[in-house]
Amino acid sequence: MSKIRIMPDDLSNKIAAGEVIERPASVVKELVENAIDAGATSIKIEIEKAGTRSIMVTDNGCGMDGDDVLLALEMHGTSKIFEEKDIFSISTLGFRGEAIPSIASISKFTIKSKSRDAFEGASVVVHGGRFISSSPVGFSQGTCIRVEELFFNIPARKKFLKSNATEQQHIEETILNLSIPFPQIAFTLIADGKTVFQSPASDTYDSRLRTIFGKEFQNEMIPVNYQNGPLAITGFIAKPGFTKSTRLAQRTFVNDRKVESFAIFRGIRNGYAALEKGRYNPCILFLSLPADHFDINVHPAKREIRFKQEFVISSEVEKAIKNTLSGNVTATSNAVEDFMLFNNGKVSMDSIFNDASKTYTPVSVPELQFTPPEVPQEKPLKEEKKYGKNLSDNDLLASLMTDLPDFPKMPQQIEPQAVNYDSDADEESENVYISSPLAENENIPDRIIGILDNSYILCESSNHSLKIMDQHAAHERVMFERLMKKHAENTAAQALLIPQILELPLQYSTLLQRNLKTFEKLGFDIEPMGGRTFLLNAVPTDFPTTDCDGFFEEMLNELVENNSTKSTVAAEKIAQAACKAAVKFHDNITIEGAQLLLKQLRQCEQGTLCPHGRPTIIEISQSELIKRFQR
Repeated sequence: MSKIRIMPDDLSNKIAAGEVIERPASVVKELVENAIDAGATSIKIEIEKAGTRSIMVTDNGCGMDGDDVLLALEMHGTSKIFEEKDIFSISTLGFRGEAIPSIASISKFTIKSKSRDAFEGASVVVHGGRFISSSPVGFSQGTCIRVEELFFNIPARKKFLKSNATEQQHIEETILNLSIPFPQIAFTLIADGKTVFQSPASDTYDSRLRTIFGKEFQNEMIPVNYQNGPLAITGFIAKPGFTKSTRLAQRTFVNDRKVESFAIFRGIRNGYAALEKGRYNPCILFLSLPADHFDINVHPAKREIRFKQEFVISSEVEKAIKNTLSGNVTATSNAVEDFMLFNNGKVSMDSIFNDASKTYTPVSVPELQFTPPEVPQEKPLKEEKKYGKNLSDNDLLASLMTDLPDFPKMPQQIEPQAVNYDSDADEESENVYISSPLAENENIPDRIIGILDNSYILCESSNHSLKIMDQHAAHERVMFERLMKKHAENTAAQALLIPQILELPLQYSTLLQRNLKTFEKLGFDIEPMGGRTFLLNAVPTDFPTTDCDGFFEEMLNELVENNSTKSTVAAEKIAQAACKAAVKFHDNITIEGAQLLLKQLRQCEQGTLCPHGRPTIIEISQSELIKRFQR
């Protein structure tokens, strides 16, 4: 008997569906892309229980007649491509004809549609790939697709879905990425009967960007308009100095399709050149180029893209950003090396000879005369402190063989004070500090000998080893334990003199709304003002009172980046993110401030690690020093 058998259609459809449909957000993506391709000007998405119970997408596009509705449910039924040559000129978001039958094979699927010329609409019901019914129905022009009980016949796939909050966050992110390049389309997302996202149609990107990212983000962006032959790069890039800690704020589109391409990201990084490691400049870039210069048919979910000449794309993106930052908002490029992209990497002989015909005359430079400059008497940059009386050369040589003069004693440790960014005079009582088993631990030194690069505090321990304290990590630990103490004791916060208005992006506002009570216990007084606007009235005592809105948004950004999107976020996670407000590298702190930080660290329950698990102090032993100096 033969070992090889033909797989049944229902089984092969389920396997194909597993490649295309990973989670409810994949269903939303495929259905909304079809609505956009149908020419819709209004798209409404309604979900229940993060799409696991039901997903309904309604549009006012061109619609379908009864025959087309049935054909759309057949595998590879499509109106996008018909011949082999069409694969190399794909201009639509969908094209393979796999999405609709794949979704219908793993859900209870209902589609209603009507074309403009049809007298009545058509309705078809399919459960798990099995045809249930087909009937005419009264319906306006457009299409409505309802997907219920997703993965009901594939329990193994359903078991691996995340929490409802996480799945809804993926749906929201999908809608954002689809709505950005199409401001002319009105989008509405309703989750469990509540409007989560709504953006009306507009002729420009301004209102769409403000709806999604907030007013501050929009104000920090500058437009890009770059053209090189058929390649056009438009959109918005961040002003110098406006950065985020995650690449999530870098959204790139090729022919209005959201893609993630290392070639584009490399061009962005090179365009900004001096970008700090671990920081990313937000940008929204739209690349438009002929369809035969890239391949989108690489991954079933169409997430990946392959360019014919990746390094040329990187170079063009880099030039677009550099020209914009230099003040040339509208820029074009016609250099010989640039149009290699549009000639399959070949340069015409005419362009080479025309470029070679240019002549260059060197500038006459007078002969340089070198005269040794007079050596001025060296003067000390700073007045050095003298120890004892002046010594002659012989006495100085003798003194080096005996004892060096004592260094001036460090000032006495002052009483601990609250880390207050507005005033240095406010004192904090001793009962704020936690009694710690490390208070007498030698792992944390008590004598500071200097500060290196406004980043590292150099200390000497009792065993004469060198200990180096990371000022940022140490302050993070102090802030974390104080915030957790406030959470346990529910202590009062410090009120802001002028409350800050927070206009947050959609993801941040959703996360904040779900966890207002936890933020309140940590010392934040936040008042919802409707929509994505909040009023920040008070912050914990260790939180900066200047630019606190910026620190607060960074904190929310870290929570979103770390996928802390459950319905309730643990207080420890929020406290870790709040440590973004700690003293940074290269922040200038005085010796007295360093001593205060060291004393506060000694009174922490776990002073040797920051809240993220990094060390606050490293030690270079005396034996290691002797070894390094080859003594």
